[in-house]
Amino acid sequence: MKYMVMECHPAFAVVLDENGRFLKVANMHYEVGQTVTEVIEMKVPPKKKKHRWVYSLTAAAACLLLAFTFFFQTGQAAYASVYLTINPEVRIDVDKKDTVTGLEAINEDGTFLVSGYDYSKKELNVVMDELVDRAIEMNYLREGGTVFLKLDAKDQKWVASHMESMGADLEEHLPEKLTVKVEITIPDPVEKTETEPLEDEEDSDDEPEDSEDRDEQEEPDDEDEEEEKEKEEEEEEGEEDDRDESEEDSDHQDREDDDEEDD
Repeated sequence: MKYMVMECHPAFAVVLDENGRFLKVANMHYEVGQTVTEVIEMKVPPKKKKHRWVYSLTAAAACLLLAFTFFFQTGQAAYASVYLTINPEVRIDVDKKDTVTGLEAINEDGTFLVSGYDYSKKELNVVMDELVDRAIEMNYLREGGTVFLKLDAKDQKWVASHMESMGADLEEHLPEKLTVKVEITIPDPVEKTETEPLEDEEDSDDEPEDSEDRDEQEEPDDEDEEEEKEKEEEEEEGEEDDRDESEEDSDHQDREDDDEEDD
């Protein structure tokens, strides 16, 4: 079979066979346009087809990663918080099992207090005791001082149980160091004021009704006044008629008297 050299490259050449196929062959010092009868065809590796299961596996892995991330974040969300205030103030976040999940400084002294402290996988009481010990060592808490604890949680049962236990645990730990006072509080409930505007609206709604009632009451009064005026006018006309009749009678009598005198 004859082949015509179409392209030449340092490592290979492209030839056209008698059947009209382009073949990639070894370049044996060919020149473009040259016709040869024997060539060494180079095998081109087939393109690898990407199977659909690869895409499915990738999508499943992405979904699994998102689900794991969501579960991890949900599990680490604070179930309750304890605000520890001496002069340093810090917030301790815990989960349902009272394992500390977060520790944040509220003020500058709090930053110094928690600097370099590792709370990971520790229980709430342990972290409380160790932070109080650090406050004593750093001279933040002294004899006769006060430790303020504020409990913040949606679960009121958790708040009630910890108000009794946390104070007792801390007071048992402190006498070994010094004598201080422990005060525990909870956040003030937020007063609902949403009903006030509704009451105002009800009052405003009632006002037009009251005004309508007043108008209805005033209308009959006006009619009564008109009736009374009409009656008074009729009475005055009657009195005038009576006066005219009496005057006519008196004039008639006078004329009769005058006639008698003339006779």
